Amino acid sequence: MPDSPTLAPQRPGERRGWAVEVLLGTVAAVLGALEALARSDSSGPAALVAASPTLVPLVGAIALSRRRPGVAVALLVVGVLGSHVVLGLPLLLAEGAGTLVVYGAARYGRPLTLWLGLLAVPAGAVTLVTYARDQIVELLRALGIIDALQVGPRFALLVLVLGGTIAVLPWLVGVALRARDRAEASRRAAERAELARAETAALERATAARAEAESARADLARDVHDVVGHSLAVILAQAEAAALLAASRGEDPRGIAAKDRAEVDERIRAGLAAIAETARTSLGEVGAVLAGTTAPPPRGGAVAEVLAQTEASGTALRSAVHGTPRPLPPDLDVVAGRVLREMLANALRHGDRTAPVLVTQWWGAELVIEVENHLGTRTPGGGQGLAGMRRRLAAVGGTLFASAVEDRFVAQARLPLSGHPT
Repeated sequence: MPDSPTLAPQRPGERRGWAVEVLLGTVAAVLGALEALARSDSSGPAALVAASPTLVPLVGAIALSRRRPGVAVALLVVGVLGSHVVLGLPLLLAEGAGTLVVYGAARYGRPLTLWLGLLAVPAGAVTLVTYARDQIVELLRALGIIDALQVGPRFALLVLVLGGTIAVLPWLVGVALRARDRAEASRRAAERAELARAETAALERATAARAEAESARADLARDVHDVVGHSLAVILAQAEAAALLAASRGEDPRGIAAKDRAEVDERIRAGLAAIAETARTSLGEVGAVLAGTTAPPPRGGAVAEVLAQTEASGTALRSAVHGTPRPLPPDLDVVAGRVLREMLANALRHGDRTAPVLVTQWWGAELVIEVENHLGTRTPGGGQGLAGMRRRLAAVGGTLFASAVEDRFVAQARLPLSGHPT
């Protein structure tokens, strides 16, 4: 069985509008029926049937004056006026309620309906003079305003003007209220548009804030990765070297001279001290990163500081410099230091720790830092290291090249120096 159609819910004002209009039309019909009965010499049912060509269109026109003003004007003109012009029926005073249709056309109708409602006014005035002059004369005579001698062309003109004026007043009221309704609708539309713009702006701000927070979290993760990854690689290398020294000392204690044992012990203590120092430095740097602070730049630059720290940890390095080093802008200095730190960390984690790491610098229109090491048992390239370095370099216009060639791994970072104020 197909679903029954769902009707859109009506607002209370819409339901009340229908009720009011139907009630007004019913009242006009009742008054017109009573008037027809009072003025007719025939029986009651016959009088009502005779008046129905006038009253039925009148009721329909009033009931539709708000929801279908164009149809209401057509009913008023064709039905009500046609009953007098075509059928010659007498005019009923209750037909004055037709001004409600003129008001509805002016307030609720389309532009064409609005002007058709205005044209209905002179048509009604002419019908009033033509078909109700005797009724008007009798009414005015009963009120003592005129007598039969005063009825003439001037009287007809007066009735025409007064009737048209009275009928046009509802049209003017409808036009005024129509303008007020349009202004109110424009104001509400502007408020809705402003609210929509405010909601859109708030959504854009929230989206930007989320993107900024995500970017900040990504930057924090990269910073922590750089600090911790390099420190752990250095600590691992130092711990393995200390373990090898301890093992060599314990292989044949009787075959090792006391002097040699003392030297080995001193190297073990130095390695453990370097491990502790590296751990302390790493904790300090992680704390600074989490706190959002930046350590003051080293005097010799971040690249020189990273090389000094790595050599102090006992890592075997061979360093070469081509060109003349010079101070870097703060943003480039930070990137160069952290990229070099990550490249050394990769070399220590994945390379052969028995072979020295070669670090070469070329200073010119750009700074080129190359780290080369012998491959170990693990192949470099996993994790976030290379991707993080590429993102850091791209932020300052630099590039990264990394490749394994035979038994060696080469990582080369290029940072443009031109265009960056020193």
